[in-house]
Amino acid sequence: MNVNSSTINKLLKTVSNEVSELSAALTRMQKANTQERIADLQKENDDLDKQIEKYKAELGKLRAANGVPEIPMPKKDHTTAACASEPSPPSENPSAPVAASKNDVKPAASKNDVKPAASKKENKKAAPQVEPEEEIHFGRLDIRVGKIISVEKHPNADSLYVEQVDVGDEKPKTVLSGLVKFVPIEEMKDRIALFLCNLKPVKMRGISSEGMIMCTSDSEKCEILQPPAGCKPGDVVTVEGYERKPDPQLNPKKKIFETVQVDLKINNNKEATYKGHPWNVAGKGPALSSSLTNTIIK
Repeated sequence: MNVNSSTINKLLKTVSNEVSELSAALTRMQKANTQERIADLQKENDDLDKQIEKYKAELGKLRAANGVPEIPMPKKDHTTAACASEPSPPSENPSAPVAASKNDVKPAASKNDVKPAASKKENKKAAPQVEPEEEIHFGRLDIRVGKIISVEKHPNADSLYVEQVDVGDEKPKTVLSGLVKFVPIEEMKDRIALFLCNLKPVKMRGISSEGMIMCTSDSEKCEILQPPAGCKPGDVVTVEGYERKPDPQLNPKKKIFETVQVDLKINNNKEATYKGHPWNVAGKGPALSSSLTNTIIK
């Protein structure tokens, strides 16, 4: 019996040691897998950061091409956030609860004191009628053919052109474009291009811009979209399947252009498209880029 007990104890000790070794090995494997996963995630994060920087650079060029000023993003106030997350300390001299005296207890209201409830008809108010929000699509943009009748450099901004553009209205529109670095001034004069005409006017270095020339770009260059031959100032741009009903003036708070712009792209054939459908310029054909394909329009 003693021999059997000793043998059992040895076996238990052996099993215990093996279990400990297996547990330690498992811990090492889990740690190695975790570190490998962290490295993979870090690499993915670095790749995403590079893509973000690339797209930010493209967006910056597009903004510059259209004279849109850069707006710095506000930095988070970590001090304020930290203060807001910390609970306020309790008062050093908390006031003790005061027991209500008999004189403070109000008698229950009698049946005669109860006021009759107002009738449902009196309380019911007519619900205000809310007009349905119009769908945001290409047809709400007023994009027209325009001719640049005069152009000069902005006196207070080296990267901006100040253009007078005939878009078929009674008087020309003033349009500011950040194309000085991309298009020589000689190529701007008398140029036929496409312009977004129902933007809210915005001042840039003291001069108000009433529209935007339509361009496309990649990380290296920016090109002005070209309407088909035979177009004249005032010719409108449409897209099949989207009724043209432009707003008199786009409301910046509703982000109408920004919503539509996500789906404005140049396809493989250098055609300007909205959700894959080519733009139609006055029934004369599509608008084209000079050489770029698969780029965004801004």
